[in-house]
Amino acid sequence: MKPTLALAVAGWFLSSSSALAAPFIFNGITVVSGGGLLAPNANYGCPQGSADCLSSLNFELVSSAPATGVIEEGYQPGSSVEVGWISLQIASATFAPTSGSGPSIEFTNLDYEAFVPVQHLSLIQSAPGTGTITGMVDGTPFSTTSAVYDLTCASSALPPFAGQCGVAFGPQLFTAEGENWLHTFNVTTVAGPEPALAGLVLLGLAGLAMRRR
Repeated sequence: MKPTLALAVAGWFLSSSSALAAPFIFNGITVVSGGGLLAPNANYGCPQGSADCLSSLNFELVSSAPATGVIEEGYQPGSSVEVGWISLQIASATFAPTSGSGPSIEFTNLDYEAFVPVQHLSLIQSAPGTGTITGMVDGTPFSTTSAVYDLTCASSALPPFAGQCGVAFGPQLFTAEGENWLHTFNVTTVAGPEPALAGLVLLGLAGLAMRRR
């Protein structure tokens, strides 16, 4: 396993420890290797409460915003419900007014987190889901719930699901700066280490950190 991948996986385990307080069993580790928010017509803002967001756009994505993170399939012990665990991060994403005038809106340090029901041993969403988005918008911290839908990973039928994945957050519930927002991810994923190996990597890195201290 490459050092950069080991660090990425270990970093994800550390950053996700609070979200995964309950026991959870993953069917492999899948790491985002490319892509992010890409298409302007799938990433936009409209007035809060719009009946038809697509017909009343105020803002569109200016340029692609690369993503990092993981998209997993697994279950909690004792439960027959399989879920997709989504943990994605964006450093910055700028949205310009569709009118061609006025200031842009910039999102920074974005963190998207969600559990959604999925089909058996797949990363294809089977029912509506909700998640949370935190970060900064024009320099001001925000946190909001968001609808999560269309999680679909076109990959092998069995774990670890390396391939192409798409998932959308919003526009329902996803509000900031008086707008409803849709952020649509199109990413590529690669297989990470097996869960047991990922745990050993994390322990090893923790040991190195203690030794340096």
